[in-house]
Amino acid sequence: ATRTEHRPDIIKYAASNGVRGIYIEKPISRSLGAAKSAMRVVQSNGVSVAYGTYSRYLKVHRGVRDYIASGALGALKQIVVNYGRSGLLWGHPHSVSLLAHYAGRRRVEFVQSSMVFDRKAVARNLIDDDPIPEFCFVRFKGGISGVITYSENFTVRLICEKGEIETASDAASFSVYRNVRSPYFPQI
Repeated sequence: ATRTEHRPDIIKYAASNGVRGIYIEKPISRSLGAAKSAMRVVQSNGVSVAYGTYSRYLKVHRGVRDYIASGALGALKQIVVNYGRSGLLWGHPHSVSLLAHYAGRRRVEFVQSSMVFDRKAVARNLIDDDPIPEFCFVRFKGGISGVITYSENFTVRLICEKGEIETASDAASFSVYRNVRSPYFPQI
């Protein structure tokens, strides 16, 4: 839990000097380049890392992921994370972590997003600000899509072929909704 500006150097120093495990608070750094550089040092020294996005380890998220993997609701089609209005680097590591948790080991094909940031924080190609995502779309290989949008509630909705699951109140509970065939929508 240090200031973000100095965190990559501290991570590299610790990893290079015998520390075997590091808990890294979010964000890892202020730039993708600095984060990648720190992670290369961590990997080359065989250091174990825990990152400050704990939501995926909560009992509800683990159980829901296992339930979806059982196939009871058919294949997963879409992951929707409703997260409070928060900065990309400060709050959204949690929402991105949950997308990755439910998408499993599927690779990302592309990402599209709209963000709000202070125009005064832009110099050349650098934004020295923590932008606030208004909307984010992620396409994973295998046809799964992920959506992050802001809401007053922290919920995750998992849309499958035969139903949906929604976690509520920061994974305090979940609900399962099974599809009922409707004459108004074609069955695909």
